[in-house]
Amino acid sequence: VRELARQAPEQAPRLRAAGVFVTPDLGDTILADPDLAPLARLRDGVRSPEALRRVVEVNLARGADTVKTRVNERAGLPEQDPLAQVY
Repeated sequence: VRELARQAPEQAPRLRAAGVFVTPDLGDTILADPDLAPLARLRDGVRSPEALRRVVEVNLARGADTVKTRVNERAGLPEQDPLAQVY
């Protein structure tokens, strides 16, 4: 779809590819790309600058235009504080 948008912008929606969501606990997202597999061994999840950099590098290598991340936990669940920062 992105290539169609580049070749015929009047016929396609505007979009930006983002790859996997950059979050401390990748969970099943690790299955999305074999290059993320080494991150599964991290005890504290994706928190170090090196681990964050690796997720971004994998996304960019796959053609991402944008990096998706968050500043707090997923909102809407009673056990999560929407004001607690993740990074």
